[in-house]
Amino acid sequence: MSKLNILLAFILTGCTTTSGIQPIEKSISKFDTAMIYKGKETILNVNENKDQEYRIFHQGASGFTPPTAIRNSAEKRAKAFCSQQNKEMKAIKERTSVPPHVLGNWPRIEIIFICVESNHANVDSYSDDKKYDQLVKLKKLLDQGVLSEQEFNKEKAKILGH
Repeated sequence: MSKLNILLAFILTGCTTTSGIQPIEKSISKFDTAMIYKGKETILNVNENKDQEYRIFHQGASGFTPPTAIRNSAEKRAKAFCSQQNKEMKAIKERTSVPPHVLGNWPRIEIIFICVESNHANVDSYSDDKKYDQLVKLKKLLDQGVLSEQEFNKEKAKILGH
């Protein structure tokens, strides 16, 4: 029975690959070192105050790992990182794998983010956060195949006011 438990633990821990959270200038994108699958980059916000930017990377262990699970896990870790500094996470850009998730192109995400003061209560910050939340939801729909690339770009332009 103990051999079965060890095997089960090994299988369950192999579901994702994660990297540590590192300052962007001291790290290299896993997408840049990829042989073939370079992913798609999406700009989400602007780092107006030139705050320290951080990088986090998550990858599924197979093509069967849901992209939303990878995203949620990476966002949760980034938020926890900023929370330890009594700040909030603000995503600047992200890079995601592009389906089909086969032949080593497993679901993966890299988020570039900053930690901002939690007490920003001005309208612009709220508006930016609302836009970010809408963009994240929209991106999830694209990743799940609910929206086409054209529909995604059209809705993204509406949110950003372009």
